Amino acid sequence: MRFVGDSRLNVGSIVAPQYLSESAFIVAAGVRTRPWHRLTGWFEAGSSMSYVTGHLLPDYRGGLSTARGIGSTLNGESGGWFADTTLDAVFVSRFGNDFLVYDQSRAGYTTAPGDWRFQFYWAGNATVDDQRMYWANFLETGPGVRLRAAWMPPSLYFTGGVFRGAYLINAGNPRRPNFNDVRTGLWYAFTH
Repeated sequence: MRFVGDSRLNVGSIVAPQYLSESAFIVAAGVRTRPWHRLTGWFEAGSSMSYVTGHLLPDYRGGLSTARGIGSTLNGESGGWFADTTLDAVFVSRFGNDFLVYDQSRAGYTTAPGDWRFQFYWAGNATVDDQRMYWANFLETGPGVRLRAAWMPPSLYFTGGVFRGAYLINAGNPRRPNFNDVRTGLWYAFTH
């Protein structure tokens, strides 16, 4: 289950799939391939229900993902500097069958193991899509933190970040060309 929230709690005068998806619970089931040279394929099918409008719509997603990191990880045996990046190519049916490519990169410091473990970092993210939608073409950067407690499962952690971004395409953009965003997350994965 994925929760995507928007603090505005409204869809404004523009009702498009991307606005409904940003205020929804998405329940889906999926499959993924085994990693091959750090490349993983995946697909999921489910439904998205907006908690603002009550709309229930099908949601199909799939793509390729790769990740690379160096230095001290959040689950590592020691603290120290780290850098990591993820690159994803994703098909999303709910956004007009759009195809997005995005990179999320971070560099920072991991604290030594203890009851709580933190990663403080600076992030730089880039997103583009094949339909050239304003909302899917942007650059953003800002500080963030990942944290987990020693008693948590290894794949569970919390995130938070503050970002300043700029849209790369402004044709049809009802907003300003720059934006600020505050994001929090809870990540947990379980696999066989």
